[in-house]
Amino acid sequence: GWFGGATAQESTGFWMSDTAGLVRETVTIVYANCTAEQLRDRLPDILTLVQQIKAEMQQEAISAEINGTLYII
Repeated sequence: GWFGGATAQESTGFWMSDTAGLVRETVTIVYANCTAEQLRDRLPDILTLVQQIKAEMQQEAISAEINGTLYII
């Protein structure tokens, strides 16, 4: 609702764990477009949501791409 809509795409992700080696898991990639003003207004909410998802799903990290830059959170 923050940006008027989004697209969710199921995919498979891979990452290297220090303890388990190569890990394969199902991921959902969510895309949303917004204006620079909307991003400024909602960035704290986005980061809070990412932290909540990370905790609820017991993930070591979640990635977020913003303006072409990948952040590992």
